[in-house]
Amino acid sequence: MLTSVALRLFLSCGGLVLAQDIFLASSLPQGTSYPSDDALIDRTKEYLETGTGWFSAFRNDSHASDFVMRGPIVGPLDFEGLYKVLSVSGAWLAFPDIKPNPRSCWLDPADDDFGRHVYCAVYPSGTHTKDYHPPGGPVVRPTNKTFASSGEVFSVLWNSDLKVRHVTVGYPINAHRGNTCGFGGAFGIQCMLGAKFWRLRDEFDVLWRLPAARTPKSELPAWWAEYCQGPSCP
Repeated sequence: MLTSVALRLFLSCGGLVLAQDIFLASSLPQGTSYPSDDALIDRTKEYLETGTGWFSAFRNDSHASDFVMRGPIVGPLDFEGLYKVLSVSGAWLAFPDIKPNPRSCWLDPADDDFGRHVYCAVYPSGTHTKDYHPPGGPVVRPTNKTFASSGEVFSVLWNSDLKVRHVTVGYPINAHRGNTCGFGGAFGIQCMLGAKFWRLRDEFDVLWRLPAARTPKSELPAWWAEYCQGPSCP
């Protein structure tokens, strides 16, 4: 039950929130150089538009072998766990014209020991013209409703091979604007399509206290224990 509810939160408040790959400083080769900040931002925008599994189909070759996804209450999930969810519940499957529409992107130098971490504020747009399969929830038939997003923050962490090692997803910007009820990701979509806000809020609160949608700690890559901070880790 909790697992089903948790998967529905995917990217919600981040629920598809997409953080991104993390790379340990000790594993970075000597002399490693990254593209310019502008080039990394362009690469991140391209990934958000074409490779996440949320706004479009997965581009499997974009992701590092030690990939980890994290949202506000969902995750950490390795690539296999995330793929299993989004191959059925990716927003692009129900919103064929969905676009992330990033407006502002920036790098966080605090994470330079792990790679290069790019954050973007995205303002999704799209129309619900196909069946939506929320993780663990009932199918929602096409409604022709459209996004009025108040914005969400996604992030991507690039390793030295310019593979996505970590993504964060679904952190909403303004809870009192738009039609996603203050949620990001899957919860925002469910509320937009007619699910009751109070029920979603209660489910969100349960998952906040009792996280269920996650990869077991023993199966996560070693770098995650070095990177993740706070009582909600791993």
